[in-house]
Amino acid sequence: MKQCTKCKEFKLLECFAKDKYKKDRLRSDCKVCYSVYDTKRYWSNPEFQRKRVQDYRKNNVEKVKVSNRNTKLKRAYGITQEQFLEISNKQDNKCACCYKETKLVVDHCHTTQKIRELLCSNCNTALGLLNEDVEIIHNLSNYIRKHHGFI
Repeated sequence: MKQCTKCKEFKLLECFAKDKYKKDRLRSDCKVCYSVYDTKRYWSNPEFQRKRVQDYRKNNVEKVKVSNRNTKLKRAYGITQEQFLEISNKQDNKCACCYKETKLVVDHCHTTQKIRELLCSNCNTALGLLNEDVEIIHNLSNYIRKHHGFI
């Protein structure tokens, strides 16, 4: 339990946002009070706030890019950028299907949500368009062999 400095109520620790600069690593005001404060601050001068965010994004392009990537990986697949790079290194930074050294994306099972490996976007898109259907993939392989004179 912790007391909020704004509303003076004692609340569970989960009600406070993280703050790495505080001794207890939590903000002194609860999430609800901070939200009220932040909303008032924004609406007191919305143009200034929007410009402030735009300036930050313009001056910190790489930082924003990394942050967006981390957020997407965490939300979509439950992994960090470090875990992504670890998987990539295990695959020698190559697609698990075509073995090309290119930009890799996470391939996961849509049923279990488990991450399989990293693929290039072409292989990942092809797999998705074929509905991950082994029979269709097998038939397509036979079709290509037939028309290339392998059969």
